[in-house]
Amino acid sequence: MRNRPHAEDESVWLLPCIFVRVGNRGQGVSHALVGAAVELARREGASAIEGWPLAGSKRRPADAFLGREQVFEDLGFHCVELPAAERVIMRLELGGV
Repeated sequence: MRNRPHAEDESVWLLPCIFVRVGNRGQGVSHALVGAAVELARREGASAIEGWPLAGSKRRPADAFLGREQVFEDLGFHCVELPAAERVIMRLELGGV
């Protein structure tokens, strides 16, 4: 994120990890968690929210706590950077601050 303005550090929220217990996966829990984080960030005046989920659709159970790119896309996030082949930085502008 070298090219990002440091001034936004105070107003952009980060959603670092998502964990859904094995028996509850595949039921929309990740979507609900990310959606709730977005609404909280919006309510608290964040200008944007970012997540760093796994890129693509390949399922790797050991990394599942990172979230999946498709969940973030479904909720309106867009890719702002690909720091590694298996990771993507997703961002949703909220218009706060």
